[in-house]
Amino acid sequence: MPEQDPKARLRQQIDDNLKRVYQEAVAEDVPDRFKQLLAQLRAKDSGDGNSGPGDSGGAHQHDRK
Repeated sequence: MPEQDPKARLRQQIDDNLKRVYQEAVAEDVPDRFKQLLAQLRAKDSGDGNSGPGDSGGAHQHDRK
């Protein structure tokens, strides 16, 4: 059986690495801040208008870097 083409091996290695990185990203938890934002959006969509307890508008802007 002839040895695999070097370009084909490189493509296979790239495919394998991309699949591994994608699987790792899918397995990660959603950050707490995103969960809070989603909860606020759901509350707003439901007509509640309240973002929830402890919401102080832009109080978390200093957390962004």
